[in-house]
Amino acid sequence: MGRVKMKFRDYFGVEPPRKATILGWEKRAFAMGSVKDHTRSGRPTTRETCHAAEASVERSLLKSTQKRSAELGIPRSTMMKHMKVDLKLKHFRSFHTMH
Repeated sequence: MGRVKMKFRDYFGVEPPRKATILGWEKRAFAMGSVKDHTRSGRPTTRETCHAAEASVERSLLKSTQKRSAELGIPRSTMMKHMKVDLKLKHFRSFHTMH
């Protein structure tokens, strides 16, 4: 085993990446100026929509899931899932008059 690989394992505590991985990083660094991935377009991640749902609940507890999902631009089913699974809340339907 080469000295560089041994030093890498000693320093980081894990096996070093394969040569192909390192060459890919090098190619990306020279082509794009960084080895980081570019931000991707498309649907927001669950984490992003969950944080938005949580903030919305903190602002107003009594708002309906339908209004909340419309404000955030996410499906009502996703809003209800965030409330039930992620935030451990129950959505409710308010009845204005029950005669």
